[in-house]
Amino acid sequence: GRRVRRVLRDLVYGSALPAGAVKEIHDVRQRMEVELAEETADRWHVKLGRGGLVDVEFLTQTLQLVHGASHPEVRAPSTRGALAGLARAGVLSSERSATLSGHYRFLRGVSAATRLLGARPADVLELDGPMPTRVATALDYPTRQAFLDDYRRRTDAVRAIYDEIMT
Repeated sequence: GRRVRRVLRDLVYGSALPAGAVKEIHDVRQRMEVELAEETADRWHVKLGRGGLVDVEFLTQTLQLVHGASHPEVRAPSTRGALAGLARAGVLSSERSATLSGHYRFLRGVSAATRLLGARPADVLELDGPMPTRVATALDYPTRQAFLDDYRRRTDAVRAIYDEIMT
């Protein structure tokens, strides 16, 4: 088991990312958002959409790849653990790490609610339908609009951090 872990560690963290790799990762993320999320003004995708779960995951995993060779503390298998490790390593400020972790936790809650409360598993909020109200109630928001406003505030914050670091 130790040999397998060492081989995997060396494979993932053994050498620096090639020039242009971060841009390629960003390009893949953009394609996912356009081709898979299919967001509109009235349809938000919690996982693949702008400022969604995948923004946090791509950002975190990219920073792990960039800094993991020299900072073992960033090599955590979970996104929130990796964010904490990135803060300990000084790659992200503690504040930024906590912000991303909090938004990630919120988005995970929204994703779970859409799956539990919907007729079929999906990470989609159709603003014309009943799902925003159901999720708002499940997450203890006083109103549907309070939930939607908080959702947009959080996804805007995630996207701003993502854009600052990845572009």
